[in-house]
Amino acid sequence: MKTHRKTGEHQVSTLVSVMIERDRQDAKFGWIGTPCSILPGDDDWAKFAVLGEEVGEVARALIERSFGNDTTAHLEEELIQCAAVCVAWVEANREKRAT
Repeated sequence: MKTHRKTGEHQVSTLVSVMIERDRQDAKFGWIGTPCSILPGDDDWAKFAVLGEEVGEVARALIERSFGNDTTAHLEEELIQCAAVCVAWVEANREKRAT
């Protein structure tokens, strides 16, 4: 029987880091739920483009770390940014459904 991992301090601190990054992104770029002027008509494609850029940053950090030119801390920072974009997208979808 497979056992499930218990919620621990690493999970809580990770989620707090994602929420802090969400706040930072909102302050810097504005709320992701606002309509996109770049791709009018389908904001999900704009959000997907933002997520793709963040995933690219994760890949770059991973490659750099593999060659000893970067740190695990930087990879973690990029992963948190990626997670924050995903959270923002879900928030925007839920907000859209609620209206």
